[in-house]
Amino acid sequence: NSRLSQLKAEVVKKYPRRSKETLKQRSMVLPPDVLNGFNGHPPQASTPPDNSFGISNSGQFISAMNSHLIFRNEDNSFIKNISLQEFTGSVAPIGGKFDPRVIYDPETNRYAMVWLAGFDSNQSNVVIAFSTTDDVKGDWNVYKIAGSPSPGLWTDYPMIAITDKELILTINLLRDGESWQLGFEKSIIYQIDKMDGYTGAGLTVKTWSEIMYDNKPIRNLHPVKSADENLDNDIIFLSNRNFDLENDSIFVLHLTGDQNNPDSDLLIDVMKADVPYGFPPNGRQSVGDLQTNDARILDAIRINDRIHFVGNTVDPSNGAVAIYHGLLKGLESQKTLTTKIIGHPTLDLAYPGLAWTGITDSDDELILIAEHSSPDVDPGISALYMDNELDYSDWVTVKEGEGFVDVLQGQIERWGDYIGAQRKYDTPGVIWTSSMYGLRNGRQQTYIAMLAKPNY
Repeated sequence: NSRLSQLKAEVVKKYPRRSKETLKQRSMVLPPDVLNGFNGHPPQASTPPDNSFGISNSGQFISAMNSHLIFRNEDNSFIKNISLQEFTGSVAPIGGKFDPRVIYDPETNRYAMVWLAGFDSNQSNVVIAFSTTDDVKGDWNVYKIAGSPSPGLWTDYPMIAITDKELILTINLLRDGESWQLGFEKSIIYQIDKMDGYTGAGLTVKTWSEIMYDNKPIRNLHPVKSADENLDNDIIFLSNRNFDLENDSIFVLHLTGDQNNPDSDLLIDVMKADVPYGFPPNGRQSVGDLQTNDARILDAIRINDRIHFVGNTVDPSNGAVAIYHGLLKGLESQKTLTTKIIGHPTLDLAYPGLAWTGITDSDDELILIAEHSSPDVDPGISALYMDNELDYSDWVTVKEGEGFVDVLQGQIERWGDYIGAQRKYDTPGVIWTSSMYGLRNGRQQTYIAMLAKPNY
């Protein structure tokens, strides 16, 4: 953590906090409508929350957070609560369970989930669960992949996406006994035949493990999700220089086909952003600070030949934590990249997620979700709408915080490390999200919300 603390101090020195006058001219773009919302998981002592979410066309959803899953209907009627430990069962019985990811597959009406077991090379496993139907109450096929492919290394921070044939999984390998900041060895891509998982067959897996640029491993490979229900047969990954105080490099990796394609290749390109991203300072709350980790890409969606992506950054104009939003165009031809920093006059904004609200694949409109906090506003959830002209609405509050976070008591509190956001595939214009807000007792509470584009 010493490296993280040092970088946080450097970014605060470079971009000191400044008051920023509230703009008199409000946005002409209407904000998203908050249609519904309710508490998710019972308050948990585990931290960070690590909220992830998937909802089916039939209206059942799975909400995951560190150590726990809930299964509900969209009216919040109860189906099931279960811990990651219990769901894993005998597949990987040892090692703490953490970093859950949930995704709904709109082409097969199935779910896939991934989480990790164990914090060192002796215990590390990747747990993968596939539903056999679109009913979360049905049977699940649960597998494991060894989380220590080499001695002394263990698996951290999984990310997933779905293509027409595969579950795509990326992980970071860390060295035993070192922090996640300093102990990074390399990132790995797994292509997993999803029909094997849905049918209960043995998993067919292809691994890409030597993923380098300038003889250095590329870190935090973020697989880009399809924005709608039409899944691609290839996959794009994004990454950046997440520990630099400021940088404009965005790595674009293209895995050109599924694991059965003998001509499949992993192509690596580097784009230069017009607006650089910066290392985020800690978020502020009324008592203590909130950890924002680094500037890695946290969510990304692909619409035809375009990708929208978001992550944490510093806002150079006032030294606050803000959202970095990029639009990558021309995947099939000449790529172009435009980037913006989306801040707030008084709030810190962090851990963004996004989901598409368009109708045709020429639409860019989306809803962006983020966690918010300040010395005067307890940790809660905000959202904005971006229209097809790429103009943003003002931020609207999805859920107000009720108190500051005080789980770690005296330490910098964990606030992320990611949130869930998904389009409701059979209801264009509607998205669902799972994030957190602060409670009066210092705990964090998962909040699940349904939002729609304005005038839905």
